[in-house]
Amino acid sequence: MVPRASHRDRLAALDGLRGIAALVVVLSHVVAGGVGALSATLTLGGDPGGLAHWFMRTPLAVVWAGPEFVIVFFVLSGFVLTRALRTRPVALGAFYAGRIVRLYLPAWLSLIPAALLLMAFPSTTHDATGVGFWLQTYTQPVGLEEVARDAALVLPLSSTHATLNGALWSLRWEVLFSLALPFLLLAATPLRRLSLPVVLMALLCVDFSAGHPAMAFLPPFAVGMVLALHEERIARWREELGGRGAFAFLAATLCLLGADLWLPAAVRAQGPGGAMVVAGAAAAVLCPLLYGSVAHHLQRRPVQWLGSRSFSLYLVHHPIVVACASALHRPGLVVLLVTAVPVSFLAAEAFFRAVERPAHRVAREATRQIGARRTIAAVTPARSQHVGVSESRSVGP
Repeated sequence: MVPRASHRDRLAALDGLRGIAALVVVLSHVVAGGVGALSATLTLGGDPGGLAHWFMRTPLAVVWAGPEFVIVFFVLSGFVLTRALRTRPVALGAFYAGRIVRLYLPAWLSLIPAALLLMAFPSTTHDATGVGFWLQTYTQPVGLEEVARDAALVLPLSSTHATLNGALWSLRWEVLFSLALPFLLLAATPLRRLSLPVVLMALLCVDFSAGHPAMAFLPPFAVGMVLALHEERIARWREELGGRGAFAFLAATLCLLGADLWLPAAVRAQGPGGAMVVAGAAAAVLCPLLYGSVAHHLQRRPVQWLGSRSFSLYLVHHPIVVACASALHRPGLVVLLVTAVPVSFLAAEAFFRAVERPAHRVAREATRQIGARRTIAAVTPARSQHVGVSESRSVGP
């Protein structure tokens, strides 16, 4: 008998979901680096054939659908940050200061081990048809311009796509959404009333994005906002469902999350498959909020550890996977799996203790200090001077 999850437990389960998402992102890079047929198909299209077909062109693709689980991160950020901004009042500048420190400080410091790994294990050009086709992207030289783009976060990749840390691309959208969120919430009431049209518009934007990144990656945040604005309704749905249909809901969620891999003629992050992925990401966030059995499993200790270290794991794993593949001369999947994943876990724990946890403290102090100064100054009316903030952990990647 699965114990009934409380409201607090269900919100804690979202940390577990974040941990699962981070793990799938890690696996996606290991698979792309270690399975030639899959990594070549990702770039060239087509069908890899054989056993690889089942993990590329069927719903089983969800087990290594890393970019798709980044969309889960985006929906989670939209949900959690919106929920936070509707609780405790804080000065607008204080919110921005805390959020920028929270995102930028770990991202900047992640470039140091990434640079050291690149110098110790430089990637070199290799046969693009062989194992590790995905690694071809990371054989180009990284100069000061690329490092500056990495550090800025909000700038698009250069034409060469060279980068010290390929995982930083998603933080661009986290930063842009964080800057826009307080102003978007000024329209919270109409957004709540027009939730269905807003969600449909978000899905259509992804469907018709046609390679425009903003149309592909900002709509998931809007979907997360809508979910947060309807938290009370979700609680009513939970009571009405009473646990019924959890397996079917979870199965549908997993199928949707990999749709832009297995759907015929699908293109990642756009078209009908991309829209289905956003719907699946929203369903993934809803799942633990609606079903106590799902929330219970996401609260298990190993999953919660993954959740608490997910941002660190996300930041450190990419250079480690590339370095392991280079040092071991482009090994197969099993070798890369048993080397890169444990090293990434250890590095994530170290990075969390040395960088992310102190960054949390700095962000909280920046929020407190700036908020206190703005409150004492009282230079604007309280209603426009403050937004809300929560002490809960960020759910961004």
